[in-house]
Amino acid sequence: MDFSKTEWRSTTTPGVLQATLYQSSVAARTVLMRLQPGTHAELHSHPTESEEIFVLDGCFEDDDRTYRPGDYCIRPAGKIHRAWSGTGCIAIVIYR
Repeated sequence: MDFSKTEWRSTTTPGVLQATLYQSSVAARTVLMRLQPGTHAELHSHPTESEEIFVLDGCFEDDDRTYRPGDYCIRPAGKIHRAWSGTGCIAIVIYR
């Protein structure tokens, strides 16, 4: 996939951009997420949906560890977390 041709949309978190890959008629969705270098997402949760992250490029970090290309993490619905990327990151994120 050529990320330079991706139509990125801003989110409510500065430095976090998304491109929707799939959206169901209910809550499930799959997005490409791009964190620009130096981005920090403060403490938050997704009360009604789990969050699965598969890193494609760069590094993604949370309070548990650093994730690199090919790494995967899952958070259950309601888990409070924060995330950041010092170098920038592109990941596939699945919410369900």
